[in-house]
Amino acid sequence: MIRKAEEPCKYFHQIRAGLEKAISHSGGYVSIGQIFDALNADQWQLYIITDDYNEYVGFGIVEVLNTSNGPWLNLPFVYSSDGLYAEFFGFMGKLAEENGLNGVKFVSSREGFERKAKEFGWRKGFTEWIVEDFRGNK
Repeated sequence: MIRKAEEPCKYFHQIRAGLEKAISHSGGYVSIGQIFDALNADQWQLYIITDDYNEYVGFGIVEVLNTSNGPWLNLPFVYSSDGLYAEFFGFMGKLAEENGLNGVKFVSSREGFERKAKEFGWRKGFTEWIVEDFRGNK
C-alpha cells in the first residue's frame, strides 16, 4: 500500500536510514536537512510504502517539475527494503495521469538500475556527465 504522509516529520525515524542510502545513490547533492525543509514547506511530498501487514517497507519523495515539455512528476528519492519499486512506480504513473502531468522521471546512479528500470517499462532520457576535480581538465 502507498499513501501520502500528511505530516512528513512524523516519519523521520522510519525513513532516515533508507534516505541516507538513497542520498548516497543520488550523488549526495542534497542533505537530509534540505530534504526535510522541502517536505515541511510542501515543496516535495512524502509517500510511505507498506506491505500487506501495513508494516513500513519504504518511501518515495516526489515533486512536480514545470519544464519546457509541461509538468512532470519527479522522484528525487525512492527507497524500498522489500523491492516494491514496480508497485511504487506504477502508483506514481497513475498519480501523474490523474493530475494531468506529462510523465514521470527519476535519476539513479545505482548499479543495475538501468536494467530494472527497463523491466518497469521506463526508457533512458539522458545521461548526466559530471566532474568534481576540474582543475586538471582542459
